[in-house]
Amino acid sequence: MLNYRNANIIFLVFFALLFLFGFFVKVEWYWFLVLFGIRFLILLVGSSLISSNFHVKAFCSNPHEREKKIAITFDDGRD
Repeated sequence: MLNYRNANIIFLVFFALLFLFGFFVKVEWYWFLVLFGIRFLILLVGSSLISSNFHVKAFCSNPHEREKKIAITFDDGRD
């Protein structure tokens, strides 16, 4: 499953391979920009859709609950 940690590892490997590949053949700068753009889009979609569990495990529905309820929590930080 693609989550934040796995996405960072995958793109770090791709960036490193592209950088190392540049020692042997000429790699245009826009390939780095394309790779960064793809990473940005994946992070944008993963952050926008909370039910994708991209950053943390999110509970978005409970099929056993019949009555509609909303649970709101607040983290005020340190006391």
